[in-house]
Amino acid sequence: MFKLMNITKIIFGLILAIYIAGPVMAQSEKASEKAKGANAPGQAAVTESAAATRNDVTKVETKEVTGEVGGISKDFIAVVYKKDDASHASYEVALPIQGTPILQHISNLKQIKVGDTVTVQYDEMIKTDENGKNAVVGRNAKSITFISPAPPQPPEPAAEVADAEEAQ
Repeated sequence: MFKLMNITKIIFGLILAIYIAGPVMAQSEKASEKAKGANAPGQAAVTESAAATRNDVTKVETKEVTGEVGGISKDFIAVVYKKDDASHASYEVALPIQGTPILQHISNLKQIKVGDTVTVQYDEMIKTDENGKNAVVGRNAKSITFISPAPPQPPEPAAEVADAEEAQ
C-alpha cells in the first residue's frame, strides 16, 4: 500500500508539472517569436531562413526589382531601385541568396560588381497574423539577370592636379 501511494504521488506530480509547464512553454515560445521579429538588419537572413523552415508562411509571392547593385556577396545582393535627386535619398532592397540562383548573361556571381545594373527575381514569404495583417517574413533571390556594367568613373580631380604638377 505504501508503494502504491508513492507511485500515485509521482504520477500526480508529473501530471501537475505538465499542466503547469504547458502554458509557460507556450508563453516562452511566443516571446521568442516576438524577439525574432525584432532582429537587426544584418540578422535578417537568419530570421528569413528560420521562417522558411517554420510553417508560418501563408503565401509566397514572386517579385522583381531592377536597379544598380549597391553591394554583393555570395550570401546577398543589394539593389538600389530608386534615387531621388532632389533629396539625395535612395531606396535599396537587400535580398538573401540561399542556394544557387539562376544567372542570366553571366556565369557566376563574382562577375557582378557594385554599380552594375541587374534585374533580380525573388520570392517573398508572407505571413498573415491573427488580425489579418500581412508581414514579410523572408525573401530569397531566385534569378539574377545582368543588364549592363557600371558606367566608367571619371578620374578624380585631385589626381588630375597631381599629374599636371608633375608635368611642370
